[in-house]
This record gives sequence, structure tokens and C-alpha cells, in this order.
Amino acid sequence: MTTSITPSTHLARIYELLIDTYGEPENKPDYDPLGGLVGTILSQHTSDINSERAYRQLVVTLPTWEEVRDAPTLAVAEAIRSGGLANIKAPRIKNTLLTLTEWQQSQGGTKPLSDYLHDELMQRTTEEGWHYLLSIPGVGPKTAACVLMFNMGLAVMPIDTHVHRVSKRLGLIGPKVNADQAHVVFARITPPEWVYPLHVNLIRHGRKICHAQRPECGRCPLYSECLFARGVWWSQKSRQFVVENKTKPNHSRKLVLSARIDLRWRLIVQRLMKPLLIVKREVRSQIAHGFGNALVIFDVHLLIFHTAP
Repeated sequence: MTTSITPSTHLARIYELLIDTYGEPENKPDYDPLGGLVGTILSQHTSDINSERAYRQLVVTLPTWEEVRDAPTLAVAEAIRSGGLANIKAPRIKNTLLTLTEWQQSQGGTKPLSDYLHDELMQRTTEEGWHYLLSIPGVGPKTAACVLMFNMGLAVMPIDTHVHRVSKRLGLIGPKVNADQAHVVFARITPPEWVYPLHVNLIRHGRKICHAQRPECGRCPLYSECLFARGVWWSQKSRQFVVENKTKPNHSRKLVLSARIDLRWRLIVQRLMKPLLIVKREVRSQIAHGFGNALVIFDVHLLIFHTAP
């Protein structure tokens, strides 16, 4: 993956605001990629508390990864029962360990599996290591990225539900970019030294303010940089105007029509504004302010025209 990247002004401003709000977290990798890989599998569809409890119980019950590999699937499932979905995760863990064993045996190696995976990743570039992990059955982009960033200290952005949602709302990724595609997008736009702090702070922001339902836009420190917040503002203004004028008789259909026209007009303006992301922030704000004034006038005239008796 790219090692020298100049971020956009938009991303730089978001990064700075997140650091000002949540601080700059420090990554402390343990360089145990196999432990991280198993831990990430256990963390799927459960809380951190449950997954950590399951990991500890697994290590106590079966102290080495070779023992986990050779144990009956039922025994592994019982050891990780507290993490949830044990009957699904146990076979995945064993398949991962068996795959690594087969790869090492094909190379004539006899190292412990934890050392083998560490050495395999160390001799590869970041991008090569990511694809290497993806070649393990059952390992997806997010899991591979988590292992590389948290356990190996490499600059790969894991895209979880919070990072994906907040990034879309901020306009860092396109509205149709899925989580798997977002890994590639962030690899192209994010300086390596920003990856860990940006990842952690986007998650913090998603949990504290930018909720999936009812985001608290009114107290968001990223409001000035958020495309989603602008859309919410226009929608609220339109709904407010409709509510204030709904008492007029026989105009409900016209009000609905005006709201639809307003929505289409806002989408047109958003498309016109998209190329302006490359412009300096000060200039972009002035242009956006000008568009906003024009849109208010245009919107109000539309609604008045359609609600007039």
C-alpha cells in the first residue's frame, strides 16, 4: 500500500477536529498476529467483554495453538462458549490453524504456528500481508486489517460499522462504497501515520455522537465538515415550513410536490458542490454559503408558490 500520501484538505480538517476532540491515541502492537487473528474471530457479533472472556478461557483450556488445532471441535466450542456463536467460530478457528499448518508443512517448516505467521507477515509488504491473510479461508478484509494494524502496527484501516457509517456521512467515501471497498479507498487517501488515530477516533465519534439512529448533529464537532448534517438541516427546514402551512385547506398534495422538488434541488446542489472538495476550505465555505442563500430563497418561493390559495 502507498507509503507517502498527501491528504485532502477535507480529510485533514476532519483529522484535526477529531484529535482536538478525542486526543491522539497511541498504537501498542503485541506482534502476535495469530493471537490477534483468533481474537478477532471471537470478537465477531459480540461485545469486547464477551470476546475477551472467551479468549482467556480458550487459552486456559488449550494453552497452545497446536493444542487448539488438534482438539475436537466440540471442545473448542465449549471453551469459547461465553463469546457467543461458539458452534460457528470454533470450526473457523480450527480451519485457520489447519490451513497455516498445511502451508508451513508444504515449506518444510516446523515452527510454532504463532512464529510461523509472524515471520510470514514480516517478510511481506503491508499490502502483500493483507492479501496473504485474505487467502486464509474465512478471513475477510476487516479481520485482516485488524491483525495488521493492532497486532503488527501496520498502516491498514479496519472498516467496522462505525467507521463506515461516519465516513459516509462526512463524505470521505462515496454513498455507494461498501465496507470491503472502503478498505481500498482509505489505503489511497490516508497518510500511514494517521491510520490508527483516525480509525480509533472515528469509532469513538460513532459511539458518542454520530449514532446510526438519531445522530446528535447539534453537538457534533465535525458539523462544519459533514455532508450528512447539511442534508438534515435542509430536510428540517422543509418539514418545518410544511408543518407551518398544513392548516391551509386543500393543499396537501401541493405541499408534498413542493417537498419533492426541494429534495431534488438539494441533490443537484450537492452534486455541484462535490468538485469543490479540492478547493481551499475558506473559499469552499464562501461558495457553500452563497449556494445556501440561493437555495433558501429558491426553496421558500417554491413552497409559497405551491401553497398559495
